[in-house]
Amino acid sequence: DEVEFTGTDGNTIVKEGLQDWGAYTTNQCVSFIAHFDAEGKLLNVGTITPTVNPELNTDETFLLAEDGDLYCKINSIFFVNEKLYASCSYTSQISNSEGTETITSGYLNMWGMIMLYKAAAIIELDENLEAKSFPFSITGPGNLEDEQQVNSIYATSDNSDIYIGVVTTGISNYKSFETNGSLSFTNTGDGTRGYGYSVFKLNADDKSTLCKSWENVSDEYSTVDNINKIKQTNDDLILGGTFITTLAFDNTKTPVGADDMYVVSLSKSDLSLNWATVTNFDEGLATQKEEIFTGLEVAGNNIYLSGYGAAKADHALETPLSYILNAETGDIKAVNDDNYTFGVAATLDGSKIATAYSAGEPTSISFSDFNIEAAIEAGIEDVYGDASVNVVAYPNPATDILNFSQICNVEIFTIDGKSVTSAYEVSSVDVRALNAGIYFAVITVDGKTSTVKVIKK
Repeated sequence: DEVEFTGTDGNTIVKEGLQDWGAYTTNQCVSFIAHFDAEGKLLNVGTITPTVNPELNTDETFLLAEDGDLYCKINSIFFVNEKLYASCSYTSQISNSEGTETITSGYLNMWGMIMLYKAAAIIELDENLEAKSFPFSITGPGNLEDEQQVNSIYATSDNSDIYIGVVTTGISNYKSFETNGSLSFTNTGDGTRGYGYSVFKLNADDKSTLCKSWENVSDEYSTVDNINKIKQTNDDLILGGTFITTLAFDNTKTPVGADDMYVVSLSKSDLSLNWATVTNFDEGLATQKEEIFTGLEVAGNNIYLSGYGAAKADHALETPLSYILNAETGDIKAVNDDNYTFGVAATLDGSKIATAYSAGEPTSISFSDFNIEAAIEAGIEDVYGDASVNVVAYPNPATDILNFSQICNVEIFTIDGKSVTSAYEVSSVDVRALNAGIYFAVITVDGKTSTVKVIKK
């Protein structure tokens, strides 16, 4: 498409995507990196544009590469030694701005029909936010007989170290600075394949590379085996995503229903596994339902994980999913939340979690933040609570009266743990006197307690 970027100073930059037969399509796309200052002024916009590999367009190919998926998708950006980098997945080929370096993806030539397979790379960006070099790239080897590609990539950094998580199938060749290597996972040719989860640790100073891999072998075709996010504590990496069949990091863990979200902790020093946790939410039959990952963030000693259960046919929202985990042990508890979270972030000091959410299909997005540590320390145990307390608070957000689906005792707290109102054996409370914001309603029924996040408009 054509995208217009505008800053608070009125400066506007327009960038165009790729066109297929004179029209913009979802199959072909360009990635952008926009630079705004702290005041919202637009400074620059750069793009990474995939191009057609000319070697694939011959007299023998009647379905050309440019007629298929041709895209570049940036998944994360980060700084190393004051240089900006991006992780991306792509098809066909991408080149640096000077045209001196090109990386290509694998493909399948099936009797003249070209099918492009996904590859991935870490891109060093120049001052114009264009590709300068490719310190890391990974791709299937040339013309493939079976699907061998990169399912996903995500990367982050800590000082001069770059941490990369990739999920690949079959054989993949990688180049890390000046080191060449390969990954090989199960591929029997009869539909059984291994989904390889590999984590790399690259050092930008000494150019060293450490890699560790785990495998999930399945006879089911998977598009959900992914590393969707990597966050950090002082000593560990926190990875999150979705999986089917068995969790690669711990094959004793299996999903309930179609698939599950997972969170794992790895040591930064040697990439060894500390713990692995899965959600075990039963969204329903694998042929009809799916579990979608939407966010992962670390705040102090807590990890916030979000997603939702959906109908597979049209991805319609069905069940909001939010969890809080202990970053040291991986202990997990479900958050009782009626809203769907589509994005999550933490303040730099890790004191607050901010969420982008919607009460249903996201025709509009709202934003909120809360302090996990303060809530827990104040005795609001568990922004999660006892699952047997099945009390619904509505409407939520509330303007004047907050109703409950059954008679209960309720006490409402601010996000920093201060009690603002309480009532006993009621089916509603008046919240008109409360300031707009986020609160926690601690609900007790028959001696069992649960906590609901409540928004006061």
